[in-house]
Amino acid sequence: MAKVFENATPVAAAEPEETWSLGDRVIVQDTFHHQESTLLHPISVVRSQNGCHSCGSDATMNCSACKMTFYCSRDCQKRDWKTHKTTCQKTKKDSSSQGAMIELYQGMHGTVAQVDAQEGMVSVDMDLSATRLRLHNTMLKREPPISETAQQRRAQVQGGRLVEVEGRAMDLVVNCLRYIAAQIFMSLGEEVQDLTDVERIRAQGGEMGLIKINTMTSTAWSFWKDGRGHPRSRDAGVYDHLCQFLGIQLPEDNPGIRERNPPMKLAVQSLEDVSATESWNCRVSGDFWIVGFDQDGTYLIPDEQREVVYQCVGIVNPIWPMVRANNPNNFVMMSLTMIPWYGRLVYDGVLTPPQGLPLTPVARDKLQQRLERSLARATEEGRVIGRLTQLEVPGGSRKGLHDNIASSIDNHTKPKAQGPPTAQEADFLAQLAGIPKSSDASASEENPGAFWVFRRMGYNEVNNPEHKGLIMVAQAELGQSFALGEFSCSQGLAPVSVDILQDLVKWSRQQGTRPAVVGIDDIDCFERLQFLLDHPSAQGVDTRVQYYAPPSAEETRAAMAAGNYELSHGMYG
Repeated sequence: MAKVFENATPVAAAEPEETWSLGDRVIVQDTFHHQESTLLHPISVVRSQNGCHSCGSDATMNCSACKMTFYCSRDCQKRDWKTHKTTCQKTKKDSSSQGAMIELYQGMHGTVAQVDAQEGMVSVDMDLSATRLRLHNTMLKREPPISETAQQRRAQVQGGRLVEVEGRAMDLVVNCLRYIAAQIFMSLGEEVQDLTDVERIRAQGGEMGLIKINTMTSTAWSFWKDGRGHPRSRDAGVYDHLCQFLGIQLPEDNPGIRERNPPMKLAVQSLEDVSATESWNCRVSGDFWIVGFDQDGTYLIPDEQREVVYQCVGIVNPIWPMVRANNPNNFVMMSLTMIPWYGRLVYDGVLTPPQGLPLTPVARDKLQQRLERSLARATEEGRVIGRLTQLEVPGGSRKGLHDNIASSIDNHTKPKAQGPPTAQEADFLAQLAGIPKSSDASASEENPGAFWVFRRMGYNEVNNPEHKGLIMVAQAELGQSFALGEFSCSQGLAPVSVDILQDLVKWSRQQGTRPAVVGIDDIDCFERLQFLLDHPSAQGVDTRVQYYAPPSAEETRAAMAAGNYELSHGMYG
C-alpha cells in the first residue's frame, strides 16, 4: 500500500514546452537558463550564407582575435578593419558575458529565426537591435496578438512614406524636439529662435546643415526622458519640454484650433499615445544596408546581422529613392535611427555614412547577391520587422535599449565622504594649473566656453568590454560637439578621478588650453572631481565639473561623425 503523507503540497504538473516556428513573435521572459544561452555573432551562425564580411564571397579564414568574423582573403580583412575593429574586441568578450546579455534583453521582444528542436534551443532576432540570441526555449514566451485598436489605428503609408496628414504631424513633432534640443540642451539659442530656423538649417543643406540637424536630433535622443546635468533643463527631459511646448501651441481651452489643423491635432495626440511619440525611447539605431523597396517602405538589413530585415517608412520622403539617386545599381550602407509611429517604423529624418567611414559603403556583387537572398528569406519566413509590436500588445515592454543603462545617480542618495587628494591626484591638478583655461567671447554661466564631456561607450560588460569612453567637445559657436579622443576606465566600467585628470592634462596640452567645464557621466567620479577642484591643492584650476547624463548611441555616432569625417554624402528628409 502506498504511503500517504499528510499535509503534503501537491506538485503541479509541468507545463508542456512551446513549439516554435519561424516567424513566431516571442518575449524573453527570465534569466533562469542563461547558462544555456549563447550570443550568436552574425557571421559565425550563418557563415555559409553570409560568407566574407567584406565582399560576400565564400569565407575560408576568420579573424584571429575574435574568431567570429570570416573573410575570403587577407586583403578583404584589411579592407574591413575600419568597421570590424569597433566590434572585434566586444565579440571576443561576449562569450564570457552571456548573463549580462540575457539580463539586458529580459522582457524584450523578437522574432524566431531558427529552431533546434533536438537541443531545445531557439534563435531569436531582437527587435531593438541587430543581435541574434540563441536561447533555451523555456526562456521564451509567446507574444500576445496585436490589439484590434492598434491594428485599426496603424498609420497609412503611400509610396514608402507616411500619408500627408501623418507625415506633417510627425514632421512637426521631430522639428519641435530639434528646436528644444537646440534651445535647452545645446548652445544654439541665438541661431534657433523658432521652428522656422530649424527648417532653415535643414534647407541649408551641405555638410554644416547636416551636422547641425544630426546633432540636434541625436542630442534630443540622449535627453529624451532625463534632462539632469543642464542648467536650463530644470531636470526635465526633451519629452516633458515637448509636451509643454506643443501644449502652448495648441491650448486645450481652444479646441477650434485643433479642428482646423489636423496635423497639429495629431501631433499633440501622439504625445500621449504609447504607440507613437510617448515611446520614442524605443528606437532602432545602427548601420543598415538599403536593400529594397515597395509601397509600404524601404527594406533595411543591419550590417551587424545580415539575416535580419526591417522595413522603414519615410516621414516626408522615402529612403530608397534618395540613396538610389547616386547609386542606382548597388546597395549602400547608411547610419539611421527608426522610431515608432502608430504601427510603423519611421526614420528620424537623418541619414549619414556609417560611423568611422568618410564615404558611403557600396555592396560588391557577391555581397549584394547575399543581401538579396537574406531579404527573400526573411520575406518568405515572415521575419520582416516593420513595427515595434511591444508597444501594441497587452503587457508589452515599454523599455528601449537606452532605458537599460542604469544611471548611478538614480540610486544615489547623498554625497560620499571624501578623503584628501592623493599624491597622483595632486600632481595632475598642479599640471592642470599650468595650462591656460579656454576663453570664449560668448562665455556665460549657461555657455561657459569650451565644454568637454567624458562619456563611456557602454554601461555594461557586453557593450563596453574594453571600458573605453569618448571625450566630446562642445563648440558653442557651431552648436555641435565632436570627438576629441578616447579615454580608458582603469578600474572597471566606471571612471575614477585619476582617469579623468590624466586625460585632461594630456588633451589640454595638445589643445593648448584646458576646458572651462568638464561633464562626467558617473556620479561617484563627478563628486570626487568636484571635491578635488574645490580643494586648496587645486588653486589656479578654475575649471568646473558637472554631472552629465549617459549619451544615446545616436549622439555618440553624431559626435564621431562631426569630429572626424565629412558628411557631404549624408542626407535628410
